Amino acid sequence: MTSVSVHGGGVGSLTIASLLSRQGWHVVLLDAPRRPPPALVLNQVAQDLLTDVFGPGPLEGGHVIEERRVRWGPGSPEAVVPAGSVAIEGQVLLDRLRSRVDADTTPGSDDSSSWVVDGTGRAGTGNAPTPAPRPFRTVFGRRCVLQAEVSLSGDSSSSRVETVEGGWVHLAPLSVDRAVVQAMVPAAPADPGAALRMMTSATAAIRHATGEWLGDVTVFPAAPGLSDVVCGPGWISVADAAVSVDPISGFGTAWALRGGILGAAVLAAVESGLPDKECLQHYSDRLRAAMIDHVDRCLELYAAAAFSTPAWKEELQLMASVRDAYRRPAHARFGYQLNGFRLERL
Repeated sequence: MTSVSVHGGGVGSLTIASLLSRQGWHVVLLDAPRRPPPALVLNQVAQDLLTDVFGPGPLEGGHVIEERRVRWGPGSPEAVVPAGSVAIEGQVLLDRLRSRVDADTTPGSDDSSSWVVDGTGRAGTGNAPTPAPRPFRTVFGRRCVLQAEVSLSGDSSSSRVETVEGGWVHLAPLSVDRAVVQAMVPAAPADPGAALRMMTSATAAIRHATGEWLGDVTVFPAAPGLSDVVCGPGWISVADAAVSVDPISGFGTAWALRGGILGAAVLAAVESGLPDKECLQHYSDRLRAAMIDHVDRCLELYAAAAFSTPAWKEELQLMASVRDAYRRPAHARFGYQLNGFRLERL
């Protein structure tokens, strides 16, 4: 029986663990120290992928967000877009997903694993589970997100996004009376709480839907990033350990699910007899191509927002310059493709 040691308890790690265990692999699932996950808002793509991998029910009881109201750019009118998203506490979702994975959680039982999966996040655990030290990471900027929970005094069926001078602000209902508010800034401020409150108060509509502030403000990096080496003989990295995206995409959880699906397909393809170098190269090339597309889209969105502060101009110039330096001639074509959960030659 082929064995795999999966390090990390996030969505990407649980996805690859679930898929491989269903194919008869012996899966050893080892959590890594991590901060409590934030509340998650899953769009329809992420919901469909979640059901495909884990079956129905993981989002039961989540709060449904029916529409998204957006004011993007100076003086822009409000646009209303159907959403169909679901908000759920991050730990609740991870606990439900983990309960559906048939895996061994005994410490030390991964000593003879054929493969190691690194799903320990952007920074890792300090002791990378890969055969080599955690590789360098290319990061497309320095921006970060400020986040806090608030009481909700507005419509709980709508999320809102607005641009202000200092960045963009997002309000996502978590229930009928509670929400999370986020602000994207070009660099970490000296006083995150004051900065988040100031940006929220500058919005046209979000400030009216925000009630009492509940708890501390957290700060986390939000610029897209990709590890320079995402896989190698006997190991592969998934989710934030491999690639992380800008929250403006709204596809963070979907990226983690897709990465786990592709990672599981690559490992299964190698074990079925397909060339390991080709399969692993396909994984690396796919992530690189997806990252370039993502950064290009981010540059388009931020240009449309017309942020004019010196800090934002510097941040966007940095993102573009890193993108230009990072871009390499692409392969003429991909030699493999996903067919469901299987990797096949084209």
